[in-house]
Amino acid sequence: MIADSPLVDTLSTIEFTDTTYDDVALALQNAEYADGDAAGFATDTFQQDAISANLVVSSPTTVEAYDAGTGDVSEQEVDRTELVPFRIDFANDLLEVFASRADARSVQQHLGALDEIDATFGDYTIDVPSLHGALQASDLDATPTSVRIRNFSPMAHTDGDCFLRLDGDADVDGLLDEYGSNVYFLGTKLVHDGRDLTLGFYQSGAVQLYSKTDATEDLLDRLKDAI
Repeated sequence: MIADSPLVDTLSTIEFTDTTYDDVALALQNAEYADGDAAGFATDTFQQDAISANLVVSSPTTVEAYDAGTGDVSEQEVDRTELVPFRIDFANDLLEVFASRADARSVQQHLGALDEIDATFGDYTIDVPSLHGALQASDLDATPTSVRIRNFSPMAHTDGDCFLRLDGDADVDGLLDEYGSNVYFLGTKLVHDGRDLTLGFYQSGAVQLYSKTDATEDLLDRLKDAI
């Protein structure tokens, strides 16, 4: 089971060398987090072509504690534990981290430190024009709602980053034809599992799901076919 929506799915490529699915599963289990550890893993689900797990990171933090007997407030150091959910998609050679780009790098570093795993990670780029075409060809009833464009030039000698709200496919088709890879964000509404959902796709390799759905995993699998 992956993280609950709303969520962000931060994508990166993962290429294994002399490392099998079973090797990865065993490595994660051998590095299981225990109380007192600085970091470790907590496996969640094992599917035919994917493993879902959490990176567990513990760090000391200072909090204020109130003593009801004396009325004094003192500082105490406690361990704060953070869970970073992720999924390794072996079928598509993808690492999906359901958190920020910084958290994604942390997951990569901790996976790469496991002796049983030989993996190379890379950036994943979403081709926004191709994505738009794939969504329109799907049965998701996708409607583009907004774009972000770098080097947008509405008139001579004027350019810069710009956010534009769209009014239908005609607007986005013209912008994609003119600006191509300079369109680095696409906002979209679509229908999945009977629900109207709002999403954002970033060229840098992130999918932002702004809506709540009970079919998050199926939706993300469908979207990976498009991106």
